[in-house]
Amino acid sequence: MADIYILTHEFRPFLGGAGIVCERIALTLSRMGQSVEVWAPTYSSEIARHASLEYSVRSISSLKGTRNLSCLIAIARTIIKHRAELKNATLYLGEPGPIAAFFYLGLFSGRWARRQVATLHGSEIERYHKSPLSRWFFKRFIRQMDALHVLSTFNENKLLRLFPDCQGRLIRGFGMHVKGEQLPEFHKETSESDKVRLLCVGRIHPRKGQLPLLEAVKELPSQLQENLEVYFVGQWIKDAYHQQVEALADKLQAKVTFTGGVSDEELENHYQQADIFALTSMPYRNSVEGLGLVYLEAARYALPILAHDIGGVTDVVKNGENGFVCNSNNRDTLTQSLKKLILDADLRCTLGQNARQRVAACSWESTVKSIFQIHDTHLD
Repeated sequence: MADIYILTHEFRPFLGGAGIVCERIALTLSRMGQSVEVWAPTYSSEIARHASLEYSVRSISSLKGTRNLSCLIAIARTIIKHRAELKNATLYLGEPGPIAAFFYLGLFSGRWARRQVATLHGSEIERYHKSPLSRWFFKRFIRQMDALHVLSTFNENKLLRLFPDCQGRLIRGFGMHVKGEQLPEFHKETSESDKVRLLCVGRIHPRKGQLPLLEAVKELPSQLQENLEVYFVGQWIKDAYHQQVEALADKLQAKVTFTGGVSDEELENHYQQADIFALTSMPYRNSVEGLGLVYLEAARYALPILAHDIGGVTDVVKNGENGFVCNSNNRDTLTQSLKKLILDADLRCTLGQNARQRVAACSWESTVKSIFQIHDTHLD
């Protein structure tokens, strides 16, 4: 039996932001001497059997990771089945899927574990406030949780504005690494080419802002465009937005490459080869960037960051310190900031080193201690 059970719809090998948070928290807890078991989707079965992890992974049958009704039922059945194990343990709901399942479980009992905690990533907060029924469910959920964790100041303020009952239960914080990990040692390979490589990591989607980024590139002088290589790394589907992005890319003098999804090793190589990191997220259907863990990842590789001033982004990116934060409604500001980064290698280096130093102090330990009420650790 474990001390802490982590329930998630999202885990290896298909990691988004929520899955990364669950993984980081699981590893941090394990290195604090806690016994941890992650309840993960069926597709994680190979990880559960073969990966050398510092915590246990249990693959849940019928949990496909789609957050549809069958997945909610699979989560509910798992919690009910293992109620005896949970009685003296902590249950951590890592993302919106388990939270939705708990809405319905809460109708039968509000207490399924000794301690119950959850992380809210951002976009779901607006959904919970959308209708009287969803508000009722979430207010009930709040009362059943011992702690609610948010990643950013933006999400903390939004949650308190929409659901004041959260006061006293909220814990804000995020991290990049856990104790025992070092920042990656890397040396950017020199190239005979004097081209500047811009990297954007994220699925091709309106909320990730690939289109406004390319529109800013379009406004650059021809000579700068010819000196720029743009790499979009992330999954995509052939929808209207992707077609718009591809159509604009074809019109640019800059070289634009769409890699699709890549392995961890390939992603690391892209970070190492890049000169600038850009993710110019945009509001989309009441959804905004809750934090943006990829900004932290880029900072590990000493990359200057170009971003929009929305959501929780400014908790990570500080304008003029480790990158540039631009108004999402002012395309000219984005273009001028990009121009500065392309032209000034020394500026790129200064901002990148600032980013790396900032992330070096960004650890999960203090946040995890608060969420799980851990006082004595084995992290000497």
